[in-house]
Amino acid sequence: MADKHGGLSKWPTGLCDCMSDCGTCCCTFWCGPCQYGWNAEKLGESCFLNCCLFFLCGGMFSCCFTGNRKKLRGNHRLAEEPCSDCCVMCWCPACAICQEARVLKTYGPAPQFVQTAQPMYYGAPPPQQAMV
Repeated sequence: MADKHGGLSKWPTGLCDCMSDCGTCCCTFWCGPCQYGWNAEKLGESCFLNCCLFFLCGGMFSCCFTGNRKKLRGNHRLAEEPCSDCCVMCWCPACAICQEARVLKTYGPAPQFVQTAQPMYYGAPPPQQAMV
């Protein structure tokens, strides 16, 4: 990702860089619960369930909806910045959801690791077959 500090990476885009991706920004502005659900789906969770829960409870309890952000941070080893996940979701949920969507769009749900070739295992040869 970006610069390393303390073993964790910085977020590739800032919390308030919403306009760097106008489509995601508009989607989050007009239907934040849908974007939250889509982010959750990309992270292996239920889109419908997360969308509905955020729609029903997100306005009053947005600081409780940190699951996507924590999972994304864990997958990409991102620092908890500019403040805790709870504070980010409490004070600016639309910006946080937008930031998560930009990371998912650019880097995917988890970093792609290069697999190294494994040595082939050659077991015993197949048994001899007799012709009948």
